[in-house]
Amino acid sequence: MDCLHNSLKRNMSLKYMKAKYASFLHTVFYKGNENIGLFMLATDKYILIPDDSINVEDMGVKKIITSAYDTPLIGLFFAGNSKCLIVPSNIDKEEIQNLKANLPKSTKLHLLDVKENALGNMILTNDKVSFISPILAPDKKEIESALGTKTYILDLEDKLLPAVFFVLTNKGFLCSNDIEEKDFKYVEEKSRLEGDYGSINFGSIFIKAGLVANSNKYIAGGKTTGPEVARIDKCMGFIE
Repeated sequence: MDCLHNSLKRNMSLKYMKAKYASFLHTVFYKGNENIGLFMLATDKYILIPDDSINVEDMGVKKIITSAYDTPLIGLFFAGNSKCLIVPSNIDKEEIQNLKANLPKSTKLHLLDVKENALGNMILTNDKVSFISPILAPDKKEIESALGTKTYILDLEDKLLPAVFFVLTNKGFLCSNDIEEKDFKYVEEKSRLEGDYGSINFGSIFIKAGLVANSNKYIAGGKTTGPEVARIDKCMGFIE
């Protein structure tokens, strides 16, 4: 009887684990492209998407369909948290009006006047802390004020686009295997969150390109493997 009881207990535990993983795991392609992070931006209040081809209802936040420079590359050009969305000041006027009309009332839109417009690759942020590329150092105070967070320059030496190598939420962060330990610890210390090393889309070091996350759920690129999923689940706080 004890053996039967233990076997049933293990099976129930396995089913629970599978159910718990299934409730958070969502791997997709966007029009055949596994680099879904280029096309979406998620916070704890809204998610920006280029169209309805990807189901984002389980993210638990307001869905906004938009574009960036008349392209679907929202995650490349835009950055933001629940309090503020930062976009290049020279995006199309229609896009600005659409965002103003559809962002949550408590979320402001900030137009940043910079030459380097791939803001999604240069600004890593959640609702409490932000890390920016040295390229944006002259704009640090403006970005800090807009996002309403403590803001730090994340200098990865030969990597001028630091946000490409991380995904940061209010619960944790995933860091690329290509990042040095001192830089990992810097993000961990300043964010006061636990993180972990990992990859996405079957070994890609470009974490942001393949992962979109908020505190409720994440969506991973369609080539993401089981071991990569397990690492995401743990460091993003979806399982203990």
